Amino acid sequence: MASGNRWWDKFFSKDRRRAERKPSSQLAAYFWTGSAPVRHNIRDISSTGMYLLTEERWHPGTVLMMTLQSPDAENADDQVIAVQSRAVRTGEDGVGLAFVLPLDEKKYFAGGREGADEKSLRNFLDRFLNKDKS
Repeated sequence: MASGNRWWDKFFSKDRRRAERKPSSQLAAYFWTGSAPVRHNIRDISSTGMYLLTEERWHPGTVLMMTLQSPDAENADDQVIAVQSRAVRTGEDGVGLAFVLPLDEKKYFAGGREGADEKSLRNFLDRFLNKDKS
């Protein structure tokens, strides 16, 4: 009976995360708001989204391009990726974002307007999230 209650609780929970979140000390996020981009820390991240520590509070549904990179990267292409993100919730210290990935992976290129496709994002995150384990 307890497992049924857990299922019920999860079904009606406000927490809609579909993938395991991991702390990310290996990545920083940048976005453009009209002035120079500023580094923002990521509290946790998964293959489907992240929680960004920021003073910004976007309304749910707001879509913006987010650049993720290794804090020690010096513009190395394999250490930087751009991904479309949609605000899904706000918290006291930041914003929860879901990644919005194009359906056609052929449309992705480094400076592309659509941002990273699922395969490119997964490969990028695997490199950095696995570093956090060591």
